[in-house]
Amino acid sequence: MDIPGSAGAFDGILQLAALGTVQQVHVVDVNGDGHGDVFAGQGSGASLGILTNNAAGGFNVVSTLDIGANNVVSLAVAGLDGNGAADIVAASSGTGQISVVRGDAADTLAQPSVASVEDQPTRLATGEIDGQNGVDAVVANIGANDSTSTLLNDGSGALTGPSTVTTGVSPVAIAVGDVTGEGSDDAVVGVAGAILVCAGDGAGGFAAAVPIGVPGTPSSIRLAKLNGDSAEDIFVATSLGVTIVRSDGSGGFITPVTFVAVSAAIKDIAVADFDRDGSPDVAMTVGDQVILAVGTGSGGFRTRSYWRLVNATGIAAADITRDGILDLVVSQRGSDQVSVLAGR
Repeated sequence: MDIPGSAGAFDGILQLAALGTVQQVHVVDVNGDGHGDVFAGQGSGASLGILTNNAAGGFNVVSTLDIGANNVVSLAVAGLDGNGAADIVAASSGTGQISVVRGDAADTLAQPSVASVEDQPTRLATGEIDGQNGVDAVVANIGANDSTSTLLNDGSGALTGPSTVTTGVSPVAIAVGDVTGEGSDDAVVGVAGAILVCAGDGAGGFAAAVPIGVPGTPSSIRLAKLNGDSAEDIFVATSLGVTIVRSDGSGGFITPVTFVAVSAAIKDIAVADFDRDGSPDVAMTVGDQVILAVGTGSGGFRTRSYWRLVNATGIAAADITRDGILDLVVSQRGSDQVSVLAGR
């Protein structure tokens, strides 16, 4: 279903080349041509799938980058070393390690460097945890020691550590950003039936976790501002819907509200202003569908459109076609491919 001629809608689906068993997907300009390229973690292998944008509305033949780690479950894109090139951080549950693939001034990707974390990583996120030396990483781990691991940037782009904190329950989702409005990046960790808000101290550490109950088990956490205060609000995708945990503007949080109830578990969400009205919207992958819920401008949402896309899994928002309008990039795990829904 779609609303013809309306902003925040999407045109026909462009199916890209097969990338193997794909999970999360990201878009970044890896070759410096000003066009977004597509990266996807290959869950069944030890590599990243890469599709470079041909600047003509399509993509070149898929290439792969071996990162020497099985089952890539989470990706993040950040500038780790300050050289202006994009770097890629990948978490691999099969080997319990974090791989860093650094870009350089020649717009090429170097061979990965590796850092180990406890047990099996499930998700990772990046941010400035200690306020110096650039972007750091926080990783959620499950196993004998359910935990989060913080890896700090040493200033050269290498991630060092980790410093590990036990969560006491399996963490399955994570996001990093300033949700308390205090000027330091915080960590938001998803566990069964709750999120744990860990306020950053600005020096590489976190305060004791504050649990906030949410319905279901989180699968994806995104941060975005719903109002004009300094704190980011928390969007939590779960097995029962999308729940928003809003900042109260003074370091605390308003009672969570679930605004979209779904018939199947949400796998991933992307939060952005798709209809260009100044309010964030939420695109989500649910079963064999991509669903768009548009913001009303008063903190509410309404489900407006959906598109059938078999095995829709990971989702990312980016202006792939460089027309000033956001598109959606969706990985399809069971179908082993990536598709683009062109925005209008």
